[in-house]
Amino acid sequence: MTPGEVAHLEETKARTFTPLEMTHWDQEIGNIKLPSQINVADYADIHNLLSKHLPTGKYECIEIGCAPGKWLAYFHKHFGYIPSGIEYSAIGADLSRKNLSLLNIGCEVYHADFFNFSTQKHYDVVFTNGFIEHFPSSTGVMQKLASLLKPNGLIVTIIPNCYGLNGKISKTFRPAVFYGHIPIDVGTLISLHEHEGLRTLFSDYCGGVQLILPCAKNSFSKRHPRISKLINSPFSKFTRFSKRISRASGVFPRSRLFSPSLIYIGVKD
Repeated sequence: MTPGEVAHLEETKARTFTPLEMTHWDQEIGNIKLPSQINVADYADIHNLLSKHLPTGKYECIEIGCAPGKWLAYFHKHFGYIPSGIEYSAIGADLSRKNLSLLNIGCEVYHADFFNFSTQKHYDVVFTNGFIEHFPSSTGVMQKLASLLKPNGLIVTIIPNCYGLNGKISKTFRPAVFYGHIPIDVGTLISLHEHEGLRTLFSDYCGGVQLILPCAKNSFSKRHPRISKLINSPFSKFTRFSKRISRASGVFPRSRLFSPSLIYIGVKD
């Protein structure tokens, strides 16, 4: 990691989950209808990248922050993995167990604080989606994640793109959501992993061209659902059209300006 990247992380104020944030998260996941699964068509770019770089078979996979368990179901269904998960929220852990049970997937879900999670077990694949960007000490998070890997194990990290147009939309219309994330670009994402001795197989923006909804996950959308729906409509239609074009053409533009996510795939040599 370069001195500039270290300084960037050190200058970021510490963020932790407050009781209010945990209550909001519990309410969000509590509204999820079961069974819940990944629609591969909605994640076509990510699915293609994972299919290219991950093996199939009876490999052990763990997801940190796993609620409601739909990614664990995805890895079991499409790659044949034996899934496990860690979830900080008691409600989230219980929901994940119920979801995977409904999908007839055997899975160990641990209700635990990831940083205090202790195990002698190591995994073939460690997966996070929307996790590391919530912590100011990303190096500490990465060190813990890397410690869960077997030799030659693979790590997959997906985070939201807090830059570009989507970053501006979120910062303007959903500041509470925006400031709950630490912006990480591709270069920093790679450095965070390689600092822990991981070798990069692929890392870039991903997801094609998508726009987040400005009136979602904010107080205005809850107070004025009909107006929010009208405001969100052109953004939603644009994203649906973009997804159709990408799926039909097989082309998913990767851009800091428009892509919704970043992905890192690496190996522990």
